[in-house]
Amino acid sequence: MPVQTTYVLAMDPFIAGQLVDNGESEVSSIIAEAAIVASLVVIRGATTRTEGRPPTTPDVSDVDAIIATILSASTAQTLSGGSLDGVVGGGEMFPPRNVTLTLSSHANWDATTAVVTGLDENGASLTENFSIPDAGNATVTGTKRFKRVTSIVIPAQSGTSGTFTVGTRAVVTATGASATKVVCTSVAGELHSYELTTANVTLQTQTADPGIATDMAAILLADPDWYGLASEYDGGRMLILFSAQADNLCEITKNA
Repeated sequence: MPVQTTYVLAMDPFIAGQLVDNGESEVSSIIAEAAIVASLVVIRGATTRTEGRPPTTPDVSDVDAIIATILSASTAQTLSGGSLDGVVGGGEMFPPRNVTLTLSSHANWDATTAVVTGLDENGASLTENFSIPDAGNATVTGTKRFKRVTSIVIPAQSGTSGTFTVGTRAVVTATGASATKVVCTSVAGELHSYELTTANVTLQTQTADPGIATDMAAILLADPDWYGLASEYDGGRMLILFSAQADNLCEITKNA
């Protein structure tokens, strides 16, 4: 992925999509740019640097990505290391994933709580509880996102005939109420790129207005002479909002 690492203070070299004027101005901050290619995922962490790279395999839901198949036991099991024998196992997942616990239908499963331990996107310790229903026959999906799973604790059960797998949820989930529209949803803070491979499909961004008017007013108040605008939002709706604010700024400048 090519990344710009050198800059000059002239007016010409702006990042594609910036709104600029040709007046005298002062460069107060500069950001690197990088090409976002199809299938690339970009994550901006709360405490870590922004990171962009293709998702690790599998990038779809996989019920046994972490543990292939293990039987229930009459004593508590702590599974780690080689016991995490799925295609991901204890390896790193990018972007971080929700964990799933899939249980067979069997009387040996008791109403208990499994515990998954690992690391979050910032490398901090992360733990989540999964409720095992009586008699199993369920897929339990967690709400926390693991970059890596390090151990799974399964409490003692009635017998050894229940089976279970541990996997991951898809990176992006898609839902649609009709055969003509699919809505793809990802976690806040992640940018996913999509590639259309047929002429019969259109792609639209439905990103909600994050408060552009308020932000632009704050920028203008802090620095009335600003001249460049760069945004991670590049959808049609966002460009219309940005254009309206740029037009408004031009009117302010003309009337000043």
